[in-house]
Amino acid sequence: MPHIYLIADDTLRSQALARALKRQGYAVESRSVADAILSQAPGYPCDCVVIDLEHSDRRVATKLSGSMQTWLDSEPVLLVASKSIVEEVPGLADICDEHLAKPATLAQLFAAVEALLGSRTFQTPSALTLESLQVDEVRRRVAYGANAVTLTRREFELFAYLLRHKNQAVSRAMLGRDIWDEPDYSLTNVIDVYINFLRRKLDSAGLPRLIHTLRGVGYMLREPETDPVLAGAH
Repeated sequence: MPHIYLIADDTLRSQALARALKRQGYAVESRSVADAILSQAPGYPCDCVVIDLEHSDRRVATKLSGSMQTWLDSEPVLLVASKSIVEEVPGLADICDEHLAKPATLAQLFAAVEALLGSRTFQTPSALTLESLQVDEVRRRVAYGANAVTLTRREFELFAYLLRHKNQAVSRAMLGRDIWDEPDYSLTNVIDVYINFLRRKLDSAGLPRLIHTLRGVGYMLREPETDPVLAGAH
């Protein structure tokens, strides 16, 4: 599954774009322009960067382009912005491989992303050392040996996200932001309920316990072959 790093300066538009890209089968990590300037690189390797600028002025766009130059490597960059902002900030144009002038449709955005990604092949997140585990992110299917694991869309997104962050602590805030598209998501009971749904379905298919709770932190999907002592984990 290709991973997209989405940088936008409008919260509602960012959420809408993230949902639309996820429906197209992409994994999406979203950041505001301010956060992107401060945090620089995305949280995990990405395959394409999409920058959507609606309100940013020349000063902010200049800071963003300067920050991105410190971590950009071979990731293709798509800029969705007015022609005027590109003309005013030469450094921004220098880091972008493609520019969509506003207003642009979702169809145009998808086509531009697909063109930038080209014929690349992508590593699936199902890199657990469980030979019988199969994860098909295109069809949203999970199987363990001969046992199919029927997951809802939300459960599959949750499982795929944990797989991409295997052996890493994942906070409820991260899950709220990246799975529920709520930057300040605080309904921890809902997240806990979905984690329990997912655990039960994986257990019923015969999978070893993979998802562990880290008290006061969140969760970790851990390889069954490794069994590190984690304080407060169960």
